[in-house]
Amino acid sequence: MVERVGLGFAKKAASLSTKKGRDETGLFLVEGDKIVRDMPEDWPVAYYLASVSYADATDLSFFEKRATVHVMEDELFKRASDTLTPQGIAAVCEAKRPSAKDAFSPGCLALMCEGLSDPGNIGTLIRTADAAGCACVVLTEGSADVYNPKIVRATAGSIFRLKVVTGANGLEMARQMKREGVRLAAASPRGKSYPYSLDFKSAICVLVGNEARGLSKELEELADFKVKLPMSGTLESLNAAMAGGILLYEAVRQRLT
Repeated sequence: MVERVGLGFAKKAASLSTKKGRDETGLFLVEGDKIVRDMPEDWPVAYYLASVSYADATDLSFFEKRATVHVMEDELFKRASDTLTPQGIAAVCEAKRPSAKDAFSPGCLALMCEGLSDPGNIGTLIRTADAAGCACVVLTEGSADVYNPKIVRATAGSIFRLKVVTGANGLEMARQMKREGVRLAAASPRGKSYPYSLDFKSAICVLVGNEARGLSKELEELADFKVKLPMSGTLESLNAAMAGGILLYEAVRQRLT
C-alpha cells in the first residue's frame, strides 16, 4: 500500500537519528536505494518512506510487497533524513538485539570492540568482520549505538548479515569466550608479538579498544596474547578500524593457506 503523509511522519523519522528516539520506539532508519533494496527478507520492516520525486520516478511495488510506503513532499523527506543529499527512499526497521548465547562456534573468528565511539570506525569494522567471515561482532558498554544512522550506512548492509551483540560487559564476555575455547588477541602497542607469528587458524577473538585510550588494562590482561603491528614510519599507532582490519585479515590469510 502507498499513502501520502505529512509533517508528523517526518518528525517521527527524524527522531530515529537520536538514541533516545531509537530506544523509545525500538526502530531505526535505513537510507539509500541499494541498502534498502538489499535488506534480507527476514529483517522486520515497519514501513518505508519515500519522497514524491522518488515515488514519481520509481515502481514502488518492490517495497509494497513488504510494508506500507509513506510518501511525503521532498522537503519533508529531507527533514526526516540523516543525510545531506538523501536519495528519497528509507526503511524504518525493527532493531535486533541478539544475545551472546551460541554466538561462538568451534574454530570461529570473532571481533570485540571495547568502548569505540566513532561511527565510521564501528561501521567499517562491522563491514570488515562480515567480509572476513566473523561469527559475530561484540560492542561493549560505552560503545556508540550500532543503529546510529551513520554506523548503519558505514556497514554497507553488513549490519543485516552479521550477528552484532551490543551493550556487552567486556570482561564477562571475554571470560565466556575463554571458557568456550576462544582465544583472545588484543591489539596493543604494548604487544610482544607481530600477528604474522601467531596462530589465527583456531577459534580466536580480536580485541580492539577505544580510539583514544585503547583497551582497558583489565581486558588486555585477560588476552591470551597482545599483538602489535609493525611501524616502519613515524606514527605510534593506527586508526582503530585499520588495526582491527589488519588483524582480521591476517586470520583470513592463515585460514586460506
